[in-house]
Amino acid sequence: MMIAKLILKDIRGYWRFVVLTIFLPGIAWSLLLFLPYFHWSGYVLFGSMAIFAAISYFSFSEKKQHLEILTCSLPVTRIAIVLSRYLLALIITFVGIMLYYATAYIGDFIYPHSVTTFSQIDHPKVLLMSLFFISIISSIFLPGIFSLKIIGMIFNFAIAAIGAISLTYKIFHPQQAFHETDFQSDKVIVLICAMMFAWLFSVLLSLSHFQRKDL
Repeated sequence: MMIAKLILKDIRGYWRFVVLTIFLPGIAWSLLLFLPYFHWSGYVLFGSMAIFAAISYFSFSEKKQHLEILTCSLPVTRIAIVLSRYLLALIITFVGIMLYYATAYIGDFIYPHSVTTFSQIDHPKVLLMSLFFISIISSIFLPGIFSLKIIGMIFNFAIAAIGAISLTYKIFHPQQAFHETDFQSDKVIVLICAMMFAWLFSVLLSLSHFQRKDL
């Protein structure tokens, strides 16, 4: 119950900004630029970065306004605060992926001969690639919000983005055609396990940092 209340607090406080300044402009740029003119990997990277921007916005806003001190003064545990931030990230990821699938679907009607089509975005490789990218970048970034000041968070943001982009492109080879990619079931299982491990390790690291932090 405490975790649900913390998640609802963040959603009520920031949903307008996230929708109006991140998701809606992201949809507009996708329809005007990325879908008609860019390779599908560019669209997926842009959409995944928009999702991560929404995830990180909650953290930067709370840090800038020093709201974490106020949150810790509420009748909630630090464990609940950490878990609520990760569950909120999962919710944003789910909503964001649904939005960029819907955007690609709408794009097919607007641009019948666009470079990126819904059939490409609907491929299982694309979904796994997006989930892998968001998992890695979030797993690197989120522990920093419980231990770093805002300048450190900015550097951590950049490190997380560079690391996730490099690792994702090295593993998924988006420049190759779908049928040319070695994407067998055992590799999928390994990637899913890697995402789960990264997420679990990130949660434990965040808990460790936050429990020791003196507010």
